[in-house]
Amino acid sequence: AAPSAIASNHQSTYPAPTIDITYDDNSTETLAAAVVAMLSSGSSMPSLGSATAVLPAALEFPRPLRAVQQATMTLTVVEHWSGSPQNIVGYVLDPPVSRAPVVDGGLAAAHGDCDEGLASDPAVIGVHRYLDGTTLDDFAYRPLDTLELNTGAERNFDPAIWGGTPDTSLYPHRGLGKWVGVGDNWSLVPSTYSDEGFVPLAPGVGALRVVMAAPPTLTDGSVVGYSGTGAANAFIYLPEPDFGLLQRIFVRYYMRLGTPYVTPFSRRYQVYQDAAMSGATWTDMGGKTGICPDHTTSYGGVSGTSGGGYGWQMRLGWGDCDAGVGGPDENAIAMSLHTYDFLNNNPVPFGATDTPRDFRFGQQGGIGSLFYPGNWYEVEMEVNLNSVSPTPPGYSEDGEVRVWVDGRLVFERTGMVMRSLPLQSYPYDPTRLRPARELGHRSLWFNWFHGGKTQNSIDRTVFVTGLVWARQYIGPMAGVAE
Repeated sequence: AAPSAIASNHQSTYPAPTIDITYDDNSTETLAAAVVAMLSSGSSMPSLGSATAVLPAALEFPRPLRAVQQATMTLTVVEHWSGSPQNIVGYVLDPPVSRAPVVDGGLAAAHGDCDEGLASDPAVIGVHRYLDGTTLDDFAYRPLDTLELNTGAERNFDPAIWGGTPDTSLYPHRGLGKWVGVGDNWSLVPSTYSDEGFVPLAPGVGALRVVMAAPPTLTDGSVVGYSGTGAANAFIYLPEPDFGLLQRIFVRYYMRLGTPYVTPFSRRYQVYQDAAMSGATWTDMGGKTGICPDHTTSYGGVSGTSGGGYGWQMRLGWGDCDAGVGGPDENAIAMSLHTYDFLNNNPVPFGATDTPRDFRFGQQGGIGSLFYPGNWYEVEMEVNLNSVSPTPPGYSEDGEVRVWVDGRLVFERTGMVMRSLPLQSYPYDPTRLRPARELGHRSLWFNWFHGGKTQNSIDRTVFVTGLVWARQYIGPMAGVAE
């Protein structure tokens, strides 16, 4: 009654699976199995680490280098079963591939090259043109008073937002249209900048440069605590008439990962989160990113707390692809919508039961699923919040999120709930920030964060340019080659 089993690629007693290849030019090569994965009806995840693999199992090999004349696969069977014979089944790896054209008819196409004149369009709320000759202070509000800079303190916001006496000297009027919360790791580089593999998007167009440095002492055995590494945590507030009331917004920008983008498996460290060193964990190689709409508050909107009447945001997720087996996705980052944030407060929770198709880019035929360093990517997000009402249940399941990359749809999710009424009620506290109005869009949030719960282990740089936020689809910048 023993099961059938084969030797895997994690032991030395018996040969692992191989494929002996004869190429069309009569040269030969032996491909060793990169993955031997046991499959089980009792688990949604394959088992990869055993010395032997009980069948059924899925095998993956590196790609052959050239056209193949003949190939022979060899397996070592280490346990037999006396019943029915086992089968070997081959599948053609032929997933659907998006051939979607660039979506035309955006606001940018109706104006000049490099967004010239776009700010005058009545559907546009704001434009950042990081042109040569501009400075960071043209786009960032940097008060010297640290109390004034606190974006999580209600004392710094116009009381009219919560029904009080108007004060236009406070946020969102103060520094309107500029980044609030930039750090010392931010800079504005001209088009002539050449470090970290930077190439301008277009002649004369510079970019925001944000650096996420790795702690120089981080290594195996480091005690890192339970927090990750932050690199960007800044906001651009919407005008007061829209603050907390706007239901639908489009945000477009261009993003480029700096090079060299080092992601070998050896840079994942085993670290400890407490001084007692009670259990090691691998360093996270992912986190949050993007410039996304939000209505974060002191009571909801970040990991596990978004939704309901508390607050919300639409951050993107990223994760390094560093499997180290020669696949075409390696040394890139996988992109997604960070729906994990909608776990506890939302009447319709996301994250707990989401499948990869629910939150990963690439659901539209694979396009946009990976961002490679040294390339510009145009990213546009539409967030159409669900409808709300003051009567129970206080929400409708009609929210929508779409993302385009280089003008092509890569992600779409409908039937979402991001907010509900009534607002969660809290007494005024000048040091905290309550939910406001209808929990509509209130700002753009640039949140680039490593973690999870461990620190960044690789020096990283990201460049951003061509930022526009509007009430209609914006589309790729005119005058920029695809």
